[in-house]
Amino acid sequence: MAIPFNTNILNDNTVGLVGISSHQAGWRDLFWFHNPHPVYVEGPRNIGTGAGRLQRSPLMQQFTGHTAVMSRLQGQINFVRGFVPYGFVATMSMLTHWALPILPWGREVAGHWQNDLAMAGDPTCASIEIQVGQGIANGFQNWVFNHENSINRYSLQDSDAIGSFNCVAAAETLLLDFLYGNQIVTANISDFENILFYYGNVSQGSLMRMIVSLPGRI
Repeated sequence: MAIPFNTNILNDNTVGLVGISSHQAGWRDLFWFHNPHPVYVEGPRNIGTGAGRLQRSPLMQQFTGHTAVMSRLQGQINFVRGFVPYGFVATMSMLTHWALPILPWGREVAGHWQNDLAMAGDPTCASIEIQVGQGIANGFQNWVFNHENSINRYSLQDSDAIGSFNCVAAAETLLLDFLYGNQIVTANISDFENILFYYGNVSQGSLMRMIVSLPGRI
């Protein structure tokens, strides 16, 4: 079960991160049904156990998992945007380097931001969201559009979150920049940054473990 696309709560306005798990399965299931490793502290969260590949969305990102920034306005998710390799050549170059790390190309490629609203329908989708005012949630989309070009180099495995980013590092960095740049409730910013640095890092698995182990709202 994915996160609710609409909570039908008019004062539910948030900004945050949304993530989907990499598709994990065993030979018994012929790599078809999602069977996550039991390292998650799930609590009340459902992380899509048993979901088939054709139920997953976006189809491509399910193989590595994916993270994006998001906002919710008056209960409804209105914006999801994530960082990916830019174009077919960059994607194939990155994937070949991932498969054969000795190759001299593909460690870092051009990257860009894309509309990832489809993630909200993925059965493994989970979010961690910060309650903000309606005006702040409403302005998040334009702020991202105006600042996302500062992150434009993609590195799947060797992200340093300074000059090159994978989807996790890019989403975390952009969201924290927004929170600090807009001076949003100091306690929330500190709590969120501490959560990211203490529980997670720039790997998708660590981020998903963090998200599903914590409350959906902070």
